[in-house]
Amino acid sequence: MTYSSYLGDVPDPAELSATLARANHFTLDELAENRAGRIASSQMLGLTVQAMRPFWTALMGLAGWLLFLLVIKVFVPDILLTIASMTLGKSVGALFILITLGCLFAVLFGFFRSGARTVRLVSDIAQGKAACMEGRVWAARRGEDAHGMDKLHGEKLESFHYVLNNEYFEVRDLVAWEALAPREVYRLYFAPRSKLLLSIEPVSSTQQASVGA
Repeated sequence: MTYSSYLGDVPDPAELSATLARANHFTLDELAENRAGRIASSQMLGLTVQAMRPFWTALMGLAGWLLFLLVIKVFVPDILLTIASMTLGKSVGALFILITLGCLFAVLFGFFRSGARTVRLVSDIAQGKAACMEGRVWAARRGEDAHGMDKLHGEKLESFHYVLNNEYFEVRDLVAWEALAPREVYRLYFAPRSKLLLSIEPVSSTQQASVGA
């Protein structure tokens, strides 16, 4: 696991807030709703997409592999396929079957992974309440073993997180990961059961002093 290091001077809170909002795709109106302890109605679709991301990613991988097989079937002459089969033996067919099974396994894994989070998200949406944590936040990135075709190439699936009090909140991409100035104090809003990020804002030194008083 690696942690980000903010390049250059840390911007003022207003600039950092704007950068975080753009990178994490939330608006000031949605942030205001989260501050009031509510999940904004405009955030619910985005939360659903985020919860289902592992499934859709795996499904797109399977679709890409099936499209590749279709292209071979339609455009590659049968004589070339016969020659390849005679030259390489049964290993070609075994490899194709292995990749297909790997893609199917990735879809099933993504479905169950997304399904568990989606069930918790349904409860969050039904309640409509946003939770809040405050403290020093780090931006972490982790590499996980890929499934399906990518696994054969030894590729890794990268995920990006904001880490607060040993809680990991997944963010969309590298842009959101790089937007965070680490070791600063933030107020982080999230859906309490699914632990999906809603919004985040820096806490200025003035606000910290008033809270401490």
